[in-house]
Amino acid sequence: MAGEAGRWRRMAESVTHTLVLQVAVPYDRLLVDFQAEVDWLGDPREVRLTDDGTTRFDLPSDGIHVGILQGEWAQYLPIRLTAVDAESGEELLLYEGIVPQERQGWFTANWAVDHAGNQAQRVSAALSGQGTLVSEGLPLAASYGWAALILLYVLAVTRRRGGDSP
Repeated sequence: MAGEAGRWRRMAESVTHTLVLQVAVPYDRLLVDFQAEVDWLGDPREVRLTDDGTTRFDLPSDGIHVGILQGEWAQYLPIRLTAVDAESGEELLLYEGIVPQERQGWFTANWAVDHAGNQAQRVSAALSGQGTLVSEGLPLAASYGWAALILLYVLAVTRRRGGDSP
């Protein structure tokens, strides 16, 4: 029985886990030199995220920076994302946190950088040209909602008046 458990452990350790890191950057933000620091089961690793097409799954100049790491599966990985502001040359900490990996074998972690370029938030998919983040689109959606309500009110009032005229 002990030999059976050891055999399963060796099989699990021999399986390579692939972690794909993707960061979507808006076109109006000039950030360069994306780096990810990952503490992989106590082994600190760094990977450069590129948008030049040299990394597998990366389309050149699409606004999504991609990096790939491989190792043993870990349920949680501490990840730190940094980038350099092209205008000021200042290094920016975009994200620092623990990323859960839901499955073994393959996992993609996605972020989107806000338009200010000061932070990145986890998203379900890194979209090319990340136009508007949800938090930035809420005021616009609320404005459209209020405009629609006012229009309906004006239509209702004018309809009532239209029935009374000669």
